[in-house]
Amino acid sequence: MEQAIVAQCRGEAKLCSSRAAARFVEILNQGEQHNGIARIGHINRAVNLAIQGLNNQKTENWTPPLAALAQGSGDCKQYSVLKYVALTNVGFAREDLRIVIVMDKTVHRQHAVVAVRHAGRWLILDNRSSILVESSDVAAHYIPLNVLDQQGVREFAGAPTVAHRAASFIGK
Repeated sequence: MEQAIVAQCRGEAKLCSSRAAARFVEILNQGEQHNGIARIGHINRAVNLAIQGLNNQKTENWTPPLAALAQGSGDCKQYSVLKYVALTNVGFAREDLRIVIVMDKTVHRQHAVVAVRHAGRWLILDNRSSILVESSDVAAHYIPLNVLDQQGVREFAGAPTVAHRAASFIGK
């Protein structure tokens, strides 16, 4: 349903009746002015600035992108869904995108990030930073638990060690 609203707003900006959709389209249009890693960086930063964090509060709900933009706040789940959908809308293939649920070893909490494959490397987009980090560089801080993508939800169950989990951070 949100895709139809976004498509309408992208086609006829003057007829866009949703402020959230207009904001989403603005993020997409600005991202499309860049290519490759610059496009990823722009989407990451724009989404990080588009909604406010909940100051270590967690929500139980996963919300669609326009709902997160309309609400103006969210936790890592809202940021991740918004980034995932934005990246698909600016041309990244779904097989090159994942939402990864990790255990943050620093704060001992679960956290959601987006992994995007670019030029054969997996980059991690985190709402806590606008810096794009290679997946191998976050393995010291995060233990991957689950992957959400176009194939559904998968666990990292069966990984014999934390080191093995880190090596296969975003799955196959």
